[in-house]
Amino acid sequence: MSNLLSPQLVADCISELVSRNSLWANKNVFIYVIANEKAGCFTRKSRLVKYGKLFSDALNEIKTTPSITNKTETKLFYT
Repeated sequence: MSNLLSPQLVADCISELVSRNSLWANKNVFIYVIANEKAGCFTRKSRLVKYGKLFSDALNEIKTTPSITNKTETKLFYT
């Protein structure tokens, strides 16, 4: 994941994190992400970099952890 965010990258990251969390073990998980590309997080470069690094670091921490959900589906909706 790059250090810049897009709604799709945020949705993908959330999906990856949830699929490896023991809270959701052996469950079917459906994630709905509502994103406004004109909102501050996606329009301000400082926030893009800050939160992009946050998600990137989180994904690096779990990259060797296997998925434990039965199924994880993510749908992204734009406003």
